[in-house]
Amino acid sequence: MVSHFSGNASDTVTFIDKRNPDKTFQVEVGKGTDEPAVLTQKLADELGKLDTEFTIKFENLKTLGGKGFYFTQKPTFKEIVFAQKADGEWSKKLLTQIDIANIEALKAMHTSPKSLKNLSDGQVLTLVGIRVLQKHFSQDRKLWKLIVDKAKLKLAGQGITNIDNLVNKFKI
Repeated sequence: MVSHFSGNASDTVTFIDKRNPDKTFQVEVGKGTDEPAVLTQKLADELGKLDTEFTIKFENLKTLGGKGFYFTQKPTFKEIVFAQKADGEWSKKLLTQIDIANIEALKAMHTSPKSLKNLSDGQVLTLVGIRVLQKHFSQDRKLWKLIVDKAKLKLAGQGITNIDNLVNKFKI
């Protein structure tokens, strides 16, 4: 999930939550605030006022040619699960949740992209959906185990046999 900071690195930065544009706040940035700890603390103070989950990492702030910053917000468990369709396959909605522009960019995050060549977009998204749950929500395994089992059954029914191997090669 991407949220946008408008402004330059030496002034007031306005934070706009892309999922809920009504949620905004401003952070003063300038001398001394380019240190990761200082900026992260300012963001944490402001984000704490919002009724939503955020993961704050300075490394996730990227300058966009003087146009501002982007901040990556960790998607919630619910957002990932709700991107799955009834048949067990993940939809393109997952791309938005994990802040990936398109399927090709997603395939590039695989250590062996050639192994994905014959897979449909839905199959790739399903592999990634499984990976995201396993890697980022391991503490909720009891909640997602049946969801992942359904997805694996869908993939196996489509003739994919090396599911766990394909899943684990995504750098997400």
